[in-house]
Amino acid sequence: SEEQIIDIVSMLFDFFFDDKALPDPIKVLIGRLQIPILKVAILDKTFFTTKKHPARKLLDNISKASLGWSEEAGQEQKLIDEIERIVNFLINEFDQDVSVFEQALGEFEAFREQERQRLAEELEQMRREEQEREQRLTEAREAADALIGGLIDGRDLSFDVIEFLQGTWLQVLVNTWMTEGEDSNHWKNLRRITGTLVWTLIPKDSEE
Repeated sequence: SEEQIIDIVSMLFDFFFDDKALPDPIKVLIGRLQIPILKVAILDKTFFTTKKHPARKLLDNISKASLGWSEEAGQEQKLIDEIERIVNFLINEFDQDVSVFEQALGEFEAFREQERQRLAEELEQMRREEQEREQRLTEAREAADALIGGLIDGRDLSFDVIEFLQGTWLQVLVNTWMTEGEDSNHWKNLRRITGTLVWTLIPKDSEE
């Protein structure tokens, strides 16, 4: 009977509302689907007997996609915008033609696939950028090591001076190489400054 259908649909939505894993903004949108879902359950009895019924799959996909959604994550706002669009579409378009749920489901699945591809591309881009940064960092350290090593090799410098050059000053060189590049005037000037610094720190009697 319709009363039983109403009770079952109400219990179904209570399940969503009680799910602590679903964010409140998503629950609000899902709640707006209660009347369309009730109408489709009354019109189409296979709603309860068919797991792959488009209306059931749509609810399931929305809830699964919403797990972990956070208002602080700007990119995830796209998800709530899409869900709101789907909800508005069903409220405005659904009367008795159940096929609108198939259309809504297809559009939501297409959206999710686009988002998965976008995320995969972003992760791949991040991986490439990290690899490039590691490569640049290796090159920067090699350039800084070569510069300092060539200047202090065979020269009589105190332990404290060598420790400063190979520690704090080497990091200055690495940061400059990373941010400005090896062809920059800043890097070239810093090379000259490094040479001057080393000559200044050499004891005068050691050069006689």
